[in-house]
Amino acid sequence: MKRLLLVGAGHAHVYIMKKLSKHPLTNVEVVLISPNENQYYSGMLAGCIEGIYSIDQIRIYIGDTVKKAGIKWVKDMAVSIDPNSQNVVTQEGQTISYDLISFDIGSLTSGIDLPGVLEYADTLKPNFYFPILIEKVRNAKKLVIVGGGVAGTELALSLQTWRTNNGKEPLTLISSSRLMDKGASYVSDRIEHLLEKKGASLLLNQRANKVTQDKIILFPSGEEIEFDSLLWVTGPRAPDIFKNSGLAVDNGYLLVKDTLQSVEYPNIFGAGDCIKISNQPPLSKAGVYPVRQAPYLWKNMKRLLNGNSMRSYQPHFSFLSILATGNREGLMLYLGLAFHGRLMWLIKTFMDRRFIWLYQKAPKVGSESTKWLKVIGITLMGLFLWGITFLFITSTYHPVMTLFAQLFSSLMNTILIGMFVLLFIILFLVIFFERIRFK
Repeated sequence: MKRLLLVGAGHAHVYIMKKLSKHPLTNVEVVLISPNENQYYSGMLAGCIEGIYSIDQIRIYIGDTVKKAGIKWVKDMAVSIDPNSQNVVTQEGQTISYDLISFDIGSLTSGIDLPGVLEYADTLKPNFYFPILIEKVRNAKKLVIVGGGVAGTELALSLQTWRTNNGKEPLTLISSSRLMDKGASYVSDRIEHLLEKKGASLLLNQRANKVTQDKIILFPSGEEIEFDSLLWVTGPRAPDIFKNSGLAVDNGYLLVKDTLQSVEYPNIFGAGDCIKISNQPPLSKAGVYPVRQAPYLWKNMKRLLNGNSMRSYQPHFSFLSILATGNREGLMLYLGLAFHGRLMWLIKTFMDRRFIWLYQKAPKVGSESTKWLKVIGITLMGLFLWGITFLFITSTYHPVMTLFAQLFSSLMNTILIGMFVLLFIILFLVIFFERIRFK
């Protein structure tokens, strides 16, 4: 019997495990190495911090899927791999052999080698520390966040919204550049205005030079910022396991072909933030990529086990991104365009809840967003039933139906057309004016 070893329980492996629960592999033992029982969905962390979602609403308990799929679960962390003997060594010293292995372990936080960071700062990675961290950063008297990228900005917006709504002091956000400076300048303008309007203090174009027990020293200003909670969100760095194990890497990330196989070892696969696809520009460390890679990973691992040819994964470098900006508003970014408002939040919460419901035992209900989704669903169902009724009356050859069709056909046509035209006009105006307001 062959052994498939899954290292990590990220988005791609959660998909693989669900597939295994429905389509088990013949004569293959599957082993999962993951230290934590829950996988937290990164797209909903900001909403949870703001208090819109509970902890239970944003996490997937992988134990149910593991049990259903008949997977052996090793609650540990892999620290090294020997690709020649095909063994993995865990943090607790256990050696586990494999015939086929896949990594979906995400990335870590950069800049933690700065003096004092490891001792006095908190990070969101690995994200199973999130439940412990959330109350600490919410209730800190002097909260400082370092990092002005997408993750740091989104967390700052959500945390500042929560602190304002609960009478807490404003937070301080430190960034070595403008906020979200990889996008258009007007996006940075608007995001900075939003944070300042919410009451946050911004220190831009400043780097952390040193961290002590209760203050952070900046460069080049030399300013000292006091804190009792420091959240470090300075971008990604590669896990150490690949470089330390002598595998082919790119800046520490596992180097793979477009089949998601290691460029050196065909029986080593990877997905998500921990890989770099050879001959391709680096992908953003965004959850959309492991979700898109998961079906290819699943099919190619099965094809390798069965001796079939591999399928190539071609990444799409443009994708829809929606950030939570607080108070149930969102910022949508796509193809250089940006929109902001409650409509964007509604789209985001629909997408996020759809993903999480795929893997939770039962959907969690009760929030305002869920109620709005129900209203929209009921409205669409009503329009559908109205249309079916109209079609039935106007297409049935019966004296009574013919009379109804003659009496109400033009009226019903007018009402239906009017409703759809009105709907499109409203959506157009909302998007148009939200974009103008955002600019």
